[in-house]
Amino acid sequence: MDLDDAAGGAAWEQGLDDTWAQVIEADDGTLDEAAVLDARRKRARLLRDTFGSVKRGMIRNVVVVVDTSAAMADIDFRPRRLESALAALPGFISTFFSQNPISQLALLETRQSRCKPISDLGGSKQRQMDALLQRAARQKLDEKEPRGEATIQNSLISALNLLSTRPSHASREVVLVCGALNSCDPGDIFETIRDVKAAHIKCSVIHLAASVRICEYLCAETGGTHSVALDDKHFADLLLKHCIPPPTVEALEPTLLPMGFPELKTGGDRTPCVCCKLVPTRTGIEEGYTRSGYFCPRCNAKHCELPTECRVCALHLVTAPHIARSYHHLFPVKPFSEVAVPPTGMLCAGCETFFSENRDGNDAQDRTAYRCTDCQSTYCFDCDVTIHEVVHNCPGCNITHTV
Repeated sequence: MDLDDAAGGAAWEQGLDDTWAQVIEADDGTLDEAAVLDARRKRARLLRDTFGSVKRGMIRNVVVVVDTSAAMADIDFRPRRLESALAALPGFISTFFSQNPISQLALLETRQSRCKPISDLGGSKQRQMDALLQRAARQKLDEKEPRGEATIQNSLISALNLLSTRPSHASREVVLVCGALNSCDPGDIFETIRDVKAAHIKCSVIHLAASVRICEYLCAETGGTHSVALDDKHFADLLLKHCIPPPTVEALEPTLLPMGFPELKTGGDRTPCVCCKLVPTRTGIEEGYTRSGYFCPRCNAKHCELPTECRVCALHLVTAPHIARSYHHLFPVKPFSEVAVPPTGMLCAGCETFFSENRDGNDAQDRTAYRCTDCQSTYCFDCDVTIHEVVHNCPGCNITHTV
């Protein structure tokens, strides 16, 4: 029997599953599953952070810097810190572009006292995913990965070079995923922090080991958040919090931006796309020549996907659904009030599932219902989370307004 795990080493290095932590005593003295209580706390924290009279931006430029130094080889995260961080990034990328379709994202890595790009700053989810998969595949082939030392200063300089040229109406953010307790910097990092602050770049740090003083100082100076992940699930939750646009700087004034809404045109001869590289193939037809595409209404340049920024005239090319999906951050759904399920049971207005007080024993999710304060519609726990995190609209309110 092979006791070695390909990703995590020997079986005795894996540690024990703390199954006793899966049951926690609730506030009312009953025993509930830890996953249920964690979901309820996550719901309360999400509603507290997203609802309120704050100004948020619709267009964001975010740079995620991942520590791939030797410190990420520790096994306190399973199988290791590096694999745990890379495994959480696809979910973050998908959620980020789902909630911020007209924003842009870039991935960087820091190791061997340098900072290298994983992907360029862009608004294509598929290209970010492909670049991340290539980096993960390269890491599996190299047995010496991860290696070297991390550098916070070079990471900030690389992010500053990417974001300094972006327009002022869009937010500039940096998220550092660190595992090292030290930083190998070539110069004065405090001077770099001052330059980052002067460029109105908000830096946040998610540390996998402990709280580091220089990281706390960086976040405090730039207005970001500093947090320490307890495990892989907690790290994924902390990373997903950065999908929500942060409050904008008060000094920024509202700006009217020109945007283009191109139509998809198909048929005709193969023409090159300005956003793709022309790569020769075995068939003799270069990759990047297609029969369909989106043509910029200003310069008529061809693009293969939306949303994007025109490579020729720098016009934002979007569709109406992209604007609508970015709009819900400005007017989030109000928090639903918790109500007790009556002994006779209750019908969920979302999924139309009948649930009673003791349907599944002492499940905390079944003992509580959630009611909209506007239309008085009542929902179950799953529908409440779906409405606030995915749909961003109350079905009962929409039916009332339509009627």
